[in-house]
Amino acid sequence: MARRKSSTFEDLVHVAAKIPWWASLALACFTFGALHYMAGKRPDPHAVISLTDMAPFIRASYVQTFANILQYILPSALVLGAVLGFGKKADIGDAQVGRPAATTAKSSCPDCGALMLKKKARRGINAGSEFLSCSTFPKCRGTREI
Repeated sequence: MARRKSSTFEDLVHVAAKIPWWASLALACFTFGALHYMAGKRPDPHAVISLTDMAPFIRASYVQTFANILQYILPSALVLGAVLGFGKKADIGDAQVGRPAATTAKSSCPDCGALMLKKKARRGINAGSEFLSCSTFPKCRGTREI
């Protein structure tokens, strides 16, 4: 059973691995450049004359601080995703969402007569075991054990 992703960094790496490697590297360069520019813009503390001028100064300080940190984290995740996704072809269908693609079986549904698909249970008592499910799900909920 596959390990669940536990952080936003891992989610970003996973998404970066799904897009073409060259697009992920280009996005990493753009992200670093944009965040580096934002991190370099220092708010002027001498522009604060009254308390009403304090809010834009604080906002600019927060943006500068977060950009200073994220300018290294986001491009790193994108480059790591590009390395992991290098040479992989894009998946199609359910596999692109993280679900394994169902294979078709030669039997028909006991309820509606449609084609049955071979699937693997992900939850419940039968987690990990394979079963046949109706191809018209959720309209028809016909299943069979294998």
